[in-house]
Order: sequence, then structure tokens, then C-alpha cells
Amino acid sequence: MNSIRAALASQLLGLLGLLGLLTTTACAGGAPPGFSSGDAWVFPLVGPLENGVLITPVMFGDEGPFLFVIDPDASASSLDLGLAAKLGFHTTLGPRLIDESDTSRPTRVAEVPAMTVGTLTIKGRVMSLHPDGAFATDGRAIRGVIGRDVVADSLVFGFDRGAGVGFLATRESFSAPATAIRISYGKETMRRGDTEPTSLRGPTGNVPRRVAKARVNGVAMELHLDLGAVQSQLAQDRWKGARLAPVPYKASVIDELATTRAVEKAGIANHVELGAASAMGLVMIPYGDRRFDAADVHGTLGLNFFAPYKVWADWHDSAFYLVPRDGDAEGVTERIARWDAPVLTSCKAPGCASARLEAIAELEAVTLVITREPAVADLAYELLLEAVGADGQPLGLARLVATFVPGEREIRQKLPPTFADARFRVLDVDPFVRVCPKPDAGCVFELTPTR
Repeated sequence: MNSIRAALASQLLGLLGLLGLLTTTACAGGAPPGFSSGDAWVFPLVGPLENGVLITPVMFGDEGPFLFVIDPDASASSLDLGLAAKLGFHTTLGPRLIDESDTSRPTRVAEVPAMTVGTLTIKGRVMSLHPDGAFATDGRAIRGVIGRDVVADSLVFGFDRGAGVGFLATRESFSAPATAIRISYGKETMRRGDTEPTSLRGPTGNVPRRVAKARVNGVAMELHLDLGAVQSQLAQDRWKGARLAPVPYKASVIDELATTRAVEKAGIANHVELGAASAMGLVMIPYGDRRFDAADVHGTLGLNFFAPYKVWADWHDSAFYLVPRDGDAEGVTERIARWDAPVLTSCKAPGCASARLEAIAELEAVTLVITREPAVADLAYELLLEAVGADGQPLGLARLVATFVPGEREIRQKLPPTFADARFRVLDVDPFVRVCPKPDAGCVFELTPTR
């Protein structure tokens, strides 16, 4: 992980310049207390092309890396109780906080001397504690949440799924890309009963909702821009007006205090507009945050809305900047290079692996065979595969994740006949392997579309 941080630091200026983050007159300043020097920082994202929550590895001194999700709506970063105990952090009672059900909950907090996220080191944080496994997602063990004490109001936060990175920069060093769509959110709605903004330096309260004017199937809505959750949401009493027909949909929504809400249905919005940005066929679940007045917030636009875009959020300027992403087949080598593993980028084939199909006619099925090169046989990592036709165009089938354990050269997995004419290309590599029920062998998973 130290080599990853060093490589990220050496590539930072070129990468951020390419993304349009830095001006030619960048100056230091504006970072919150405890931040390491500099005016821009970058960190790798885990599984960026899966269009799920934003995940990044975090180090605590020499311990780690541990996977954390990023949630700008969490007033403070948090970690699970087991990790706090493992690292020997001092813990104590924290303040009572209000969860999405509008219920007051007791909390515990931990004193964290230092944490490192990519090229950024942060010292002297008080972090909330949550139950072990509360934020586990997509088969990955998530040990904590990076909240608004890190993704602070004085900074610009952004992410580029195509490059596989997230970034923070001071406002002085930020310049919005000339081609970006600018989205203004017109008001910051406080929790009912709040009269002034909440402090974001510790777990002391709830972050205001950043509300923008949007249109759902042509109907005007006031929607919070939510970069911490995948699903978009709409208040149930507005579904009829927006012509959302309910369909069965099973999901669990978890808020920043680890309170879980079960979801049984969703509606599909044919067309959602946010300024000049838009999405079609957007999944929207019932809005469930009772802390805010129903007249002020009608729902949220989650990460599923922002999936086609590179995103920058300038909290101080009350604006988001969006640039359409390139196709996921672009920049594979550069995306894999974010892990600073030269062996993975020195091979001719992306990810040092190839995939082919073997037909099983009598079973009306096919077998996927994934073979990797000897040079990487001792590494544990996973590959993201996409099925394409003979013309190289995506077939619209579920993407596949193949997990390799050390010493394993080949994985074989039966696939349904819908894959019979497919060829496969590697889109990404991740060194953080999700849980496989076969600990001594690899697995192949079909990813469920998030939109």
C-alpha cells in the first residue's frame, strides 16, 4: 500500500490536470485542520465500473488497507467496533444523533490519531462507531465510512469512474472543465428544528440536504443530490403525479447511523432531468428520510443518476459539475495502473488474463474458461469482464467478476446459453477480492445492474 501511495503522489498533477481540476495558478490553502500538505489529493476507487457505492482503501498507520465507503451526507467518518478494538483506539460515549426514521440514537466515538486515504493523510479525528458488517456491500467487507469531516465544505470532491479514482482539492486549486454541465442546488435544507448549519468537524449532528430542482417524467421535484447511496428516491405521495408504477424490488437502505430500512418496491422513471443532465429508465425507491420537511425535500438523486458522468461537487459554490464519461472499454491500461502493480500492466493482455468459451451441447450451456499468466499466479485479485460480440460491441449481458486466489491459474464456470456467442474483454482489475464460497478456488459472479 505504501508503494500505491507513492505512485499516486507521483502521478497526481498529471492526472488531476487531465481531469480539469487544477488551474495554472494553483495555490495552497483551504484544507481543513489535520490534512497533510498540498492542495489536491487523489485516491483509488474499488470496483468503480460496477456503478455501486464509492469505495476506497484506508490505512491507519501501518495497519490495513481496510475498505471504506464514501458518504458526503455523513456528518463524520465512522468505523466498525471490531476495527476500533483491533487498532486499540480509545472509545467513549458520543452524542445522541437522529437517524432517518427521526429517532434519537445513542452513539460511541473513537479517537483516531491518523488515517491515510490515497495521497491524503488526516490527523486528529473523532470518528463514530457502528456495528461490524453494517455497511457490507456486494460481497465486500466494508469497515467504515468516510464522511463530511473529510469531504469537507471547504474542498471540492470529485470522482471519475472511468479513471478509477476519486479526488479532493481546495477551491483555490479547482477549475471546472470547460465542457462541464453546471448544476446549481438552490437551497440547503436543515433538519426540522435546526436553526443553524451543523458542525462538520465531528459526529455532532446531521448534514444539511443539498436540494436541486429536477423533473421526474416531466414533473417538477425538489431532490437532494446524494453521492452516498446508489438508489434514487421519491416520496411515495408523489409517485402517482410522476407516473411511477410500483414493481417488486428487494433492497435494504442504510443511513449514516447504520439504521436499516427494508425496501419492497421501486418505480422506473422513464426520464429524469437535472438541468442539462438526464437519465432514462432510472430506478427510484420510496423516500424514507423523515428528518426533513416533506415540502422541502421530495426525494433524492443517487449515484445511479450520476453513473454516466464524471462528477465534481463544489460545496462552497453550491454547484455540481458533470462531464459525460467515455465508454468503459477506454483507458483500461491506465485504470489498472492506479494500483501501482507493474506486473499487471506489463502483460500484453489487460489483467494478464484471457477468457474463452467451451460449448457443452448436451447440457445446452457453455463453460467460461479464464486463464492467467504465470507472472501473476501468486497474486489475489479479481477481473471485471464484459461480454462482446464479434464486432467488439457489448451484448448487453450481465458483467462478470472473476476472483483469483494465489496459486490459481485457471477458473472454469458454467454460464447460461445466452452467453454462447460471446467473447470477453477485461475492463478492470481490483486487488480487493470479494468473499468467495470456495476459499481455495476462484469464483465467477454475475453483477446485477444497479440502475
